Amino acid sequence: MKYTEIMEKIYLSKLKEEFNKDKINLINSEETKYDEQIIHIANTAVENGKHIILLTGPSSSGKTTTAKKLSKAIQKLNKKVYRISLDNFYRCGDDFPLWEDGQPNYETIEALDIDFFNFKIKELLENKKSLFPIYEFGKRQRAEKTFTVEYDEQTFLIFEGIHALNPLLSQNIKNSNVLRIYVSVHSDFVDDNNNIILPARTLRLMRRTLRDNKYRDSDFDETFDLWKYVLRGEELYIKPFKKSADIHINSTHSYEPFLFCHKILQLLEGQENHIKHKEIINDLINISHNFEELDETLIPKDSLIREFL
Repeated sequence: MKYTEIMEKIYLSKLKEEFNKDKINLINSEETKYDEQIIHIANTAVENGKHIILLTGPSSSGKTTTAKKLSKAIQKLNKKVYRISLDNFYRCGDDFPLWEDGQPNYETIEALDIDFFNFKIKELLENKKSLFPIYEFGKRQRAEKTFTVEYDEQTFLIFEGIHALNPLLSQNIKNSNVLRIYVSVHSDFVDDNNNIILPARTLRLMRRTLRDNKYRDSDFDETFDLWKYVLRGEELYIKPFKKSADIHINSTHSYEPFLFCHKILQLLEGQENHIKHKEIINDLINISHNFEELDETLIPKDSLIREFL
């Protein structure tokens, strides 16, 4: 499906009815719907010889898990796959562009070493083999260790990152070989009068808040500080290219607010009068009260939602 600006709607009354009737069936149906999209894309890529897959999406859209699942689906079709994160091409040291307030701008494509990326792609396509970098974020430099990428008619390359659809990164790639994918949270949760109770963007913020807290040792204060830069970066550097995607994946799983909201409440409890982020905190708390708790042990271990738990 091609991208459209029109958001899908998930009606809370119907969702809660399904949730209370059969939680397991709700979870399984959402997982199946998502996995079927991945299998279809894998078949499309192989059948049409789209050996280079450019996969992008905004923060907390589920890019990484989608890329992993797509890689496995293509491998099941007896093809070789390399999954390459564009994060490995960040600039080294403090050589980063800045926002107007002096903060490092990690969102712009200029934070990537574009020339080095294009050199590596050209080397790979011409020589059928190249050593690709691994980036150490703690040190802001490329590691001494690299990994080998080989390319032939049985190989598929998945490039994943927020700038994957930017034409500056596909200068040495034939357009006929490329499949462009855009992943996003594209559903609003609404009441029976179509009033938005949980916007898609807020669901992404919930995902990012829980992920940062669990896996990146970042408290909610730091996540909320960065959120304004993330959103601005999306408008400037992702939005202009998303309509060029051949396929759009809506990564929303309708059951996920039941998982996230009680965790958000636990995380933000007692922070209602937080000086800097009072508005965001109270908004998340008020939204979270609309959802009952769902036991996360019911979620499949390979679910995209596990990326944020």
